[in-house]
Amino acid sequence: MTLKIQFLMKKLIKNIYYIGSFYKRMGIDLIYKIAQKMKDKNFYLYGERKLDKIPTNIKSADLKIFNFIKYREVPGKLKKADVLIMPHALDFVGYNSNVKDDISKFTIPIKMFEYLASGVPVFSSNLNALKEILIHKKNSIIVKNNKVEDWVNSIRDLDNNYRLKKRYLLMLI
Repeated sequence: MTLKIQFLMKKLIKNIYYIGSFYKRMGIDLIYKIAQKMKDKNFYLYGERKLDKIPTNIKSADLKIFNFIKYREVPGKLKKADVLIMPHALDFVGYNSNVKDDISKFTIPIKMFEYLASGVPVFSSNLNALKEILIHKKNSIIVKNNKVEDWVNSIRDLDNNYRLKKRYLLMLI
């Protein structure tokens, strides 16, 4: 086992990153709630074009919020993360209706491929479209439900589970 892997297994998760749109259907509200429960972590969010459009509760939270970044800057930002999160809504009210729908019908998982290419642990919502590529505890951690406690427990589990962290890190090299 390399020294880098040994170091990463001992390192605690400190920096949690999200890069993408700040829409409710993309999980921005869930990120806010997760951050409220994980005050010991730093949350970095990149993606809003107009920072004055961010809901007040999210702006006032202890989140580090930034505008969109250029595509060429994305890999560098991702490498700074200890964990990457994709908390997409499991369902949402469609664009032109009052009917709840499966967001995976409307989501292009480009972010998923960027996240996977970074070599940083990826946490994702349990969406069928994403599970065509993401495999729980192999190349990602799939959070069964979009309940705040499920996300918090999943992140803390990786943080505290030596064998899971080792398996994940060895898979990434």
